[in-house]
Amino acid sequence: MMFSKKLDSFFKRHYPQKKEPIINEIDQMNEAEFKELLYHLFKQKGYYVKYISNSNDRGADLFLSRGNDKVVVQAIHNYDNIEISVVNEIASVADYYKANDKWIITNRHFTEAATLQANKKRVRLINQDELLLLLKAYNTAKIKIKDKVMEVNKGQN
Repeated sequence: MMFSKKLDSFFKRHYPQKKEPIINEIDQMNEAEFKELLYHLFKQKGYYVKYISNSNDRGADLFLSRGNDKVVVQAIHNYDNIEISVVNEIASVADYYKANDKWIITNRHFTEAATLQANKKRVRLINQDELLLLLKAYNTAKIKIKDKVMEVNKGQN
């Protein structure tokens, strides 16, 4: 996919630099690009990833599965911190998707009320800080794979 090349370029520009330029670039993405970033991130982590169409999303954007894990994800690309209503929305759709886990991933942070509600409803909140850690792990894994491929290729010459 073309976005995969954009993602590689993104990492070359930003790591190991500080988080500010990285989050600034994520903030410049549109909602579809943000969802695609998450798609590739979780695909690399070994999940089967499926987009949920906007017409039938019920508040969910991605469905992840790996083994017995079934996760419904709401991707919120926003300019404000995430409110309690978003937590209630994703909590209410988990049964519909037969998910045993529910996540909200954002490029921002969550309000205190949203965090309290997420604890009650057992919703995992992934804010910009944790997202950046996940992206760093994604980049590290890609580098290790690339290094192994280069090592194998050298051994064949």
